Amino acid sequence: SKSNSSSNSSSNSTSESTDNKSTTEKPKAKPKPKIDKKQVQADEHYQNAVDYFENEKFKKALKELDKIYDLNRDDNKTDKLMQNSLTSMYKLAKTHLDKEEYEKAKELLEFIIDFPHSNTQIIEKSEKLLENVILLEQISLLLSKAETAKYDKEYEEALSFINEARDLKEIDDISSMFDIIMDDILDEAKSAYSKNEFEKSTNLYTLLKKHVKSSELEEDYQATIKQIENLQIIQDKYELETIDVNQNSLFNHLLDDNEDTQNTSDVVNNIKSYIEQNEEENVQFIFDININELATGGQ
Repeated sequence: SKSNSSSNSSSNSTSESTDNKSTTEKPKAKPKPKIDKKQVQADEHYQNAVDYFENEKFKKALKELDKIYDLNRDDNKTDKLMQNSLTSMYKLAKTHLDKEEYEKAKELLEFIIDFPHSNTQIIEKSEKLLENVILLEQISLLLSKAETAKYDKEYEEALSFINEARDLKEIDDISSMFDIIMDDILDEAKSAYSKNEFEKSTNLYTLLKKHVKSSELEEDYQATIKQIENLQIIQDKYELETIDVNQNSLFNHLLDDNEDTQNTSDVVNNIKSYIEQNEEENVQFIFDININELATGGQ
């Protein structure tokens, strides 16, 4: 009886212990998912790159994308945004070139060429455009020097800059500047001629003759130079202060082979005879007398 009681007591004790254990044990928690810190950083860089791209800050966008490649977390969307950024940067460089903002254009193109993830096609396009930028920048500098020389009336120097620019590449801007300089030289030559500044006028017409493209104009300039030389000889010989260059004087009338009036022969012969007899005293007459006055019976 005592044995049965003891056995029952032990069994009950074991049962209670099992029940208590089952009620106190908690289920094991699931392990937390492992965070890819590099991917988190890559996502941040990508979002930064998107923001920069939308604000047309392509260089900063590409630098952010480059960090993603360093993390080895690049994917298709990274590649696509990178290509779009490079293409947009190339187009922006062309815009700067059109505005003659050469330094800005060069900076962008050099970045594209040196960017480690640029493909062969965009690099070749950028290198070709960069060559053109450098060339046009050199031409622009030469045209600026030509403009300054023109302003200072250093026409020979101005034209030398034009020729130097032409050796690089013939473009419309060069032709336009050349025409402007030649027009200025012609105006200056005419002005010097009208002021009896024959040496200066001859030098300017000689310069025009040297650089003019038209053979017809070259012949005209040569004829003008010859006429000026004749005037200068007469001016020096007779110590004349001024000579009429407006073609109203008898002198110009007699020089013109096309003049043919009923009085021409008689007038010429009388004038020649008069000058031979009174050369030193009366030679100024042929320069002072207006042909219109002579034709109407003037003195």
